[in-house]
Amino acid sequence: MSISVSGAMTTPSKVVFIGAGNLAWNIAPAIDSLKDFEVVQVVARTLESARSVSCRLANAQPLCSTDLIDSTADVYIIAVGDSDIPLISARLAGINTSAIWAHTSGSISLDTLTPLGKNIGVFYPMQTFSKGREISIDSVPFFIEGSNDSVTRQLTAIARQLSDSVTLLSGDDRTLLHAAAVFACNFTNHLLAISSELLSHRGISFDVMKPLVEETVIKAFATGPDNGQTGPARRGDISTINRHADIIGQQYARLYRLLSDSIINRFKENV
Repeated sequence: MSISVSGAMTTPSKVVFIGAGNLAWNIAPAIDSLKDFEVVQVVARTLESARSVSCRLANAQPLCSTDLIDSTADVYIIAVGDSDIPLISARLAGINTSAIWAHTSGSISLDTLTPLGKNIGVFYPMQTFSKGREISIDSVPFFIEGSNDSVTRQLTAIARQLSDSVTLLSGDDRTLLHAAAVFACNFTNHLLAISSELLSHRGISFDVMKPLVEETVIKAFATGPDNGQTGPARRGDISTINRHADIIGQQYARLYRLLSDSIINRFKENV
């Protein structure tokens, strides 16, 4: 990567995206739009998948094999599932040890990329991404870790051109952040899916939940989640909890009681 003493890019840097999933669909175009960078290749398991991302870029080559990967790129971003990162790292070892190699995982160790060279890092955008749904990247928090000061500085410089929120975070702290994000995002979405399913059984539109869910989220960030907690478990209303568990059916009753018990235990001194 060509960087002047002041830290400004002097020539466009070549970026290769390995992976063509939801994250790549959103982040690759954002990086490609920066004047200092050009995404030159998108590598995926299938050509169709690679093209789903490369078609959103100015001049990127779609590939379905790592055999033709550009060995002269400046930055390689590995945006694949966590379990695939060690496999990619081993497969691509030695291709370009002077380049920066970064994965986008919130939970995988930086050391997983060690076979790729000394310039390794983590470029983790904490957001839920979906293909076909564009979001404002400038509001996405990025969390950066580098194997050395140069990598940290350069990954941070990229992230700061994309987002207003860039933080250095490493190791267990990033893993804990990712676990917290699973609670806040993935588990919440799963509970919304259950809510939608229960309503559909009685022909009730899931849209009726929108004002409630929106106010819940707004209040959680305005006053804090503990201050905003309401409901039968918060009140210690066991009879209502029992009625709910009976009517929702065995499939979800155990989860309902487990979450209710967690809330009761959290607030047991105030119930």
